[in-house]
Amino acid sequence: MNPVPIFNAVGKTFSLDKATLGDLAMAGLTPFEGEVPVGSMVLVGYTSNWWRPIERANPRLAFSLNWVVVLGVPSV
Repeated sequence: MNPVPIFNAVGKTFSLDKATLGDLAMAGLTPFEGEVPVGSMVLVGYTSNWWRPIERANPRLAFSLNWVVVLGVPSV
């Protein structure tokens, strides 16, 4: 399991276009240091996939977390 990259966008502006969201480091976002504080506002990038196993009637759904961008943290 690979670690999920967390980027710091607190006080920064960046475009939400396809190219930027494909490479957030290109947008000038740096890694977020430490744990994300409870109550922070974040932007989450994920993919989803579903399939129906042969031996089961119910389909399965999986979400893969690709990245997190911290947009704001609670004031101290």
